[in-house]
Amino acid sequence: MNIHILTIALLANAAYANADVIDTETKRTFFTTASQCKLSIPKGNFSITKEQVRPDGSTVYYSLSNEKMLINFSFYIDTLTAQCTSGENCLEAALRNPTYKNLQGLKKYESAGFNVAEFALDVPYQGKVLKQLNVLAEKYKKGCWADIHISQFGETIPDSTALQSILGSITIE
Repeated sequence: MNIHILTIALLANAAYANADVIDTETKRTFFTTASQCKLSIPKGNFSITKEQVRPDGSTVYYSLSNEKMLINFSFYIDTLTAQCTSGENCLEAALRNPTYKNLQGLKKYESAGFNVAEFALDVPYQGKVLKQLNVLAEKYKKGCWADIHISQFGETIPDSTALQSILGSITIE
């Protein structure tokens, strides 16, 4: 009987720290049950490929992809452990990722309330080298840090229009 009580208690705690997704007819909203921060995007042709949540529920990570357009979209929503206090210093921290050491054509700007870095990388794929266009977007709002990475692959560097459209459709609450 004590094992059943322990199992129920563990399941209750696990449910508290879960990430969640709510779909409506027009949008998809991501959040953790331990956070008041939410990230919403238009409901579209993206499939969720990965979900991770810190045990305390303070941070959630999602990865989505649109295989037809060769676009990947991933993000963190971080509340209690944010290491930055503005979109600008969040972006500088994100750009220190060793993966980006050979980035090409770095452009920094603001868009839709986000601090943004746009750049290209060469990515080996099946014996070829593809061009990957990357848009990193950072926003810090009321204790909520949104760390967004949108990328698209091509034989040549893709046009940023599709990635900019995705970024412009994101809302942080």
